[in-house]
Amino acid sequence: MGATSKSSEVLIVGAGPVGLFAAVRLGQAGIQTTFIEKESEISQLPRACMYYPQVQFVLQDAGIWTNIVEGGGFRTTGLDIRLPPVSDDQGRKKPGELVANFPGEPNFDPQVDAYGSPVQPPSMSMLDMPQPLLRKVLLEKAIETGNVESKLWIQSGETDDWFFRALKDTSSPSFANYVHGLQNVWPTHVRQMAASLPAATSAA
Repeated sequence: MGATSKSSEVLIVGAGPVGLFAAVRLGQAGIQTTFIEKESEISQLPRACMYYPQVQFVLQDAGIWTNIVEGGGFRTTGLDIRLPPVSDDQGRKKPGELVANFPGEPNFDPQVDAYGSPVQPPSMSMLDMPQPLLRKVLLEKAIETGNVESKLWIQSGETDDWFFRALKDTSSPSFANYVHGLQNVWPTHVRQMAASLPAATSAA
């Protein structure tokens, strides 16, 4: 891998939904950001696939709700969340205890509202979207800001020092403390680069 094209103010480790959403918001704010991910592509494992109302509001506030819908997300309403099924006195299974309930929204039309209508508080719906699709949308929107750079597939044998050049001030005591504090769990080549930094200072 080559060096990053410009220095970054923020480094995000891990291109999961949280890391990618942070990259979107930082990029929208004009903050130069680099995120790194050990995988070469987005995992296709479904993982989380339903998101609570608060997540929907955050996505809308970021101005990407339309992209979420166009990318395969849709809303459902009227949902019960229960504990695992239990056996009744006749050896049959019955639904587990109800622990949460999202009542149906008044006038919710799944043929219309689930695909495209803005999320308006108070929304009691769930966003249904496999995590790979959500990550794909977030990745695209982060890159579109022009302030976010990605580094996928960070290999254990990486020898380029782009990691340090991506940061603005590697001579700061706080950065040196951070590097020296983690060097025991980092690959050998990273520890070697860390050794070239100013010695870590003790916290006052």
